[in-house]
Amino acid sequence: MKIEIISSEKDFTALQQDWNALEKASADKSIFLTWDWMHTWWDAYKEKLNDPRLHIVTFYRQDKLAAILPLFSHNKKESFGPLRCLQFLGTEFESSDYLDIIGAADVDNAELVQALKTQMFQQLLASADMLIVSNAFAEARIASLFATILANRPAESRRTSVCPYLPLPESEEILFKQLSKNMKSTLRRTRNKINKDPDFSIGLVERSGDIPEAIEGLFRLHAMRFDDKNQATKFVAGQRGDFHKRIAARWLEQERLRFYTVTHRQKAIGFLYCYYYNHKILYMQAGFHPEYGKYGLGNQLMLRAMNDGMNSGADEFDFMRGNEPYKYKWTSLFRELYTTRYALNGRAARHIRLQAALGKAKALVKKLIRKR
Repeated sequence: MKIEIISSEKDFTALQQDWNALEKASADKSIFLTWDWMHTWWDAYKEKLNDPRLHIVTFYRQDKLAAILPLFSHNKKESFGPLRCLQFLGTEFESSDYLDIIGAADVDNAELVQALKTQMFQQLLASADMLIVSNAFAEARIASLFATILANRPAESRRTSVCPYLPLPESEEILFKQLSKNMKSTLRRTRNKINKDPDFSIGLVERSGDIPEAIEGLFRLHAMRFDDKNQATKFVAGQRGDFHKRIAARWLEQERLRFYTVTHRQKAIGFLYCYYYNHKILYMQAGFHPEYGKYGLGNQLMLRAMNDGMNSGADEFDFMRGNEPYKYKWTSLFRELYTTRYALNGRAARHIRLQAALGKAKALVKKLIRKR
C-alpha cells in the first residue's frame, strides 16, 4: 500500500467521487466524514484559521483508493503559547462527531500502520508540533493506528463529549411505551395545545430558496432562547451562518436535510435542524421563541422528526454532542467521544505536561471548595 498527501484545493475537489464512494462502502459511516461536509467546511472556514494547510492522506492499494485520513494543519493558540497543530478537517468551529480514518472494510490495520510509518507521513508529522485526534470513539480505528505508530510520544487523552441517542422502534405507540409516565403526559398535553390552535403550523423546509431565511431564523431564535436564560452559546450566525446555509443546501439536494419549522399566525417561532444519514436522524441544532415555552415546541418537533424517521426506515435519533438534561427525558443511552493530543516534539510535550498539571490544580481547588 502506498500513500499520497493532497495539499491543493484543486486535488481536494477532484477527489469528490472516489471519496464519497469509499465512505459509503466503509463499515462505520458518518455524515461528518463525507466529502461534501469536509469540503464545505474547508471552503467556509479556511479564512478564519491562522496559516491553514491541507494534508489529506490518501492510501492506495494497486492504484485503487483504499483509505483516506483527512487532515489539515494551522497555527493554534494554546494555553501556554501557539502550536502548529495537525488535526482532522472539520474539528474547528463545527460539531463534527464520530471522526475516524475512512477505509474500505477489507483494509487491514497492519497495512495502514506500515503506510503511516513511511517517510512521507513521518515528514508530515515532523512539520507540526502536535497531532490532535478529536471527537472520536475510544475504539475508533484511528485511535488504534496512532497508538501504535506514536507509542513513544507523550500523549494526553480525555473524554470531551457525550452523544445521547434513542433507538427508534417501529411506531410512536411502541416509542411511548419506552418513555416515563411524566414524559408521555407532557408530550400528549402539549401536542393537544398545539392541535387545538388552528394558527399553529408545523412543516419542513423543502425548497432551496427558503434555506437562507430558515437558517437566519434558526440563529435568531437560538440566540433569543439563550439570552432569555442568560447563557452564552457558540452557535452564532456571524461565525457559522454561512457554513450552515451552504451545507443545508447540499443536504436538501441529496435528501439528507430534515429542517422543521413551527409558525404561529404565519410568524416563525421555532426550528429543528436535523440531518438524515445512514438510517439515522442527527439533531444538529434548534431555536424556539421563549414566549411559547408552554407549548413544548422542542419536544414536539423532535417527536415529529422521530415519527417521520420511523416512517422512512430510520432506526435511531441521535441527539448529538451535549449533556443537556432534556435529552435524558427521551433516553438513557449515550456514546462517549474522546480527544487525544500527541506531542510531536519537546515543546509540545512540555505543553501537555503543563496542561496536565494545571488540570490537577483546578480539580484540587474544586475539591477544596466543595469541602468548605
